[in-house]
Amino acid sequence: MSNRILLVTAFLAGSLGAVGGDKPALAPVPVLPAPADYDPMAFLGRVESVCADGVVIKPQGDMRTRWLARHPDGTPRAEHVFVQDNTQPARTFGYEDSLRMFCGLPLTHGVRPGLGHSTHSGEHKITDVLVGDVVLIRYRPQSSGDLCTAIRIQRRPGGRVPEAVGDKDTTVGRKVATQMNAEQFVEETIAGKWAPRLLAGLRK
Repeated sequence: MSNRILLVTAFLAGSLGAVGGDKPALAPVPVLPAPADYDPMAFLGRVESVCADGVVIKPQGDMRTRWLARHPDGTPRAEHVFVQDNTQPARTFGYEDSLRMFCGLPLTHGVRPGLGHSTHSGEHKITDVLVGDVVLIRYRPQSSGDLCTAIRIQRRPGGRVPEAVGDKDTTVGRKVATQMNAEQFVEETIAGKWAPRLLAGLRK
């Protein structure tokens, strides 16, 4: 299966060149690796086990984050790039209580006043996830262990990605499940093997 899954969690938009003809173009900014202590709070990989207490995920795929650092005057200083290290062992993530509430699972600390959660539109419930799925999660670092706050199934090899929350909403133009399954179909068929060569030929 192709690992052409790209995540860009943060990119501060800004012009890298002058628009007006009377302004000199800015020099290209250097591209630097992310600091060693940078935590993307996102993780992409294949599910090794999943239960009501947590999910174990082996890193897999092309997961990277980019952001632009600026000088005090606002001009670009450097572009930083984080690339997930897929040689690392599988990681275990618990579930944040807001995600537990959304998925109908027992809360770890009971119902608390003010416990809020998003609509999780475009995401999946824990009960949708199967072993072997390739998932993209967001998590919140905790001293006791990282807690998953959101999860999306990107691929289900040999099967079909189930509908995400909001996929039945007719006001949404692009269904998550439709997009994921279309990409998987291309990757797993002859079309997927020939598409890169075809595109390369068209670019010549």
